[in-house]
Amino acid sequence: MPQPAVATGQSVPTELAECVVLDVNGASHPLGEAWSDGPALVVFIRHFECVACSMNVTNLAPRIGELAELGVSPTLVGCGPHTAIDRFLEKFSLQPYTQQGLRVWTDPTLKTHRTAGLHRGLLRVIGLRALGNMLRGLASGHSQTGHAGDGAQQGGALMVDAEGVVTFLHRSERLGDFARAVDVVEAALAMRLASVEQANTIVVI
Repeated sequence: MPQPAVATGQSVPTELAECVVLDVNGASHPLGEAWSDGPALVVFIRHFECVACSMNVTNLAPRIGELAELGVSPTLVGCGPHTAIDRFLEKFSLQPYTQQGLRVWTDPTLKTHRTAGLHRGLLRVIGLRALGNMLRGLASGHSQTGHAGDGAQQGGALMVDAEGVVTFLHRSERLGDFARAVDVVEAALAMRLASVEQANTIVVI
C-alpha cells in the first residue's frame, strides 16, 4: 500500500504522527508526541553506531541550544534496539542536551522511516559517493564502533510547526548525506519569524 505523502507546506500525515517509537526504557510513544506541545525537529539517523550517524550528530549537537531558544524541540529517531540508546547518549555526550528537551527514540520495525518516505537500499551505502562520504568521515575522526540498526536504511530530517505543518524536509540520498545544521537552524529561525509576524498581524475589517 502506498505511503501518505510527506511534503513541505503540508500537514504531517496522521499515519506518520501515529507511528510508534520507543524511548530508552522501551516505552512506546506516538511520533506525533514530538510536536504535540509546539514546533519540533525530528532527525532520523541511520543506526546508533554508524559513521554517518556520528557525522550527523556531531554536526547537529552544537546547535541544539539555538533550536531550543527558537522554540523548536529536537528529537533523534534511530532504527536499532532501544537498549542501544544509553550507549549512544554517552558516546556523543548528549545527556546535557536532554535537559534542553532533546528526545532520543527508535523504531526497530522501520515503519516510521517507511511512512516518512525515507530511502533504503544497499547501493545507497556502497555506492561511490557514499563510500567517499564514509572515507571523509573516517579521516575526520568518526568511527563505526558496532552495528545497532538497519545498515541499508537512510536518514532524514523533518521540521514541524505549531500547527502540525511540515516546514523543512530532507531525505538522505546516501550514507553521509544529511541536513546541514546551518540549514536546520535557518529553517527554525524562518519559522519563528513567520510565527511572530502572524501574531503581530492586525486584521482591519
